Amino acid sequence: MTYIFLLLAVPLAYFYFLLLGSWLGKRTSTRPSQIHAHRFAIAIAAHNEESVIAETVLRLLTMHYPKDRYDVHVVGDYCTDQTVALACRAGAIAHNRQEGPRTGKGAALTWLFRKILEGNSYDAVVVFDADTLVDPDFLGTVDRYLCNGAKVVQGQHRIVNPESGWFAALTEAKFLIDNLSQNLGRSYWGMSAKNMGDSIALHRSVLAELGWGEGLTEDFQLRQRLLLAGYRICYAPEAVGFGEAPPTWEQAKTQRIRWMQGAKEVSQNFRKRLLLYGIRQHNVAAVDAGLESYLPTFSTLSALGVFALLALPVWGTPPSWVAAGLFFAALIGYPVAALFLAGAPTRSFLALAKGPYFVAWRALASLKLRVRRQEIRWVRTQHGKAAT
Repeated sequence: MTYIFLLLAVPLAYFYFLLLGSWLGKRTSTRPSQIHAHRFAIAIAAHNEESVIAETVLRLLTMHYPKDRYDVHVVGDYCTDQTVALACRAGAIAHNRQEGPRTGKGAALTWLFRKILEGNSYDAVVVFDADTLVDPDFLGTVDRYLCNGAKVVQGQHRIVNPESGWFAALTEAKFLIDNLSQNLGRSYWGMSAKNMGDSIALHRSVLAELGWGEGLTEDFQLRQRLLLAGYRICYAPEAVGFGEAPPTWEQAKTQRIRWMQGAKEVSQNFRKRLLLYGIRQHNVAAVDAGLESYLPTFSTLSALGVFALLALPVWGTPPSWVAAGLFFAALIGYPVAALFLAGAPTRSFLALAKGPYFVAWRALASLKLRVRRQEIRWVRTQHGKAAT
């Protein structure tokens, strides 16, 4: 049994390796550029978002960046409400899409990018969701990263409504941990941050070469395709965008299953190619992405640890009990340490109390997906009124 906990400690050590990188990476920061070298197109795909789109556009048009150096493009994707009209009235360049597949945000963005890239007006495209609240210095910060050689820049994605329910608070805690460990930590070690699907900027040359992609988890797939093309996603923690989280667990279940199934299928399709490419090209970011696909997630690792713990009364020895104690101390310590480094509010630490419930559900859902694939269609995430 001791060897089982030592084996489980290997992926846990990987999480701590990323956490160490985030601690070292927090010592550096990038100030907004005053050069304004790049002209941006902000791209928003919206389906029946009349309750939030106007306020989102108005906020985007007041960012601290020269007004002649960026435009806001909104594509109304098969809308049956006033989304397109309200976006246009608020000052956006509004597009009405009533053609092509209705498979979610990816198809709408692909359609919109073709429109945006028809001319040579823009140097880069920034993707936001219809309800995203953006830091006024977002474009200036991204401009600085692009000037320093980055081709893809992921901003820090935060939650705007953490006090609306326990799941929203838990989502805030998860995003704080992911932003710190998975994104900042990876960037520090020269690896690729995640594509969060929101608050991300891509140089036009990258979009012209690879596009965005379509499917239920096209953002996750894009990260893998970027790596195989030699690009890594740079993380810009100073460029902050706030999105809305589902306040209740019932509203979030379908979305989470869609993400899990899509990520599983993409990982299986790309992990061997990423490993081979990374080894041949000496590309540490590609090797990391390939290895990550083979490692258990934190939820799966926790579930495996619990199963091993249940076997201790039967097959345990004194050394194995010590190994189990050290393993679970490190397991619990990881999210606590990450939130501490992130300067998280008290509610994020309290939300961890609900973590075991989410971990158990996620582990069970992951097991079901491994046994039997589910047919899952894209379902629009319901948004409330635009937050302030």
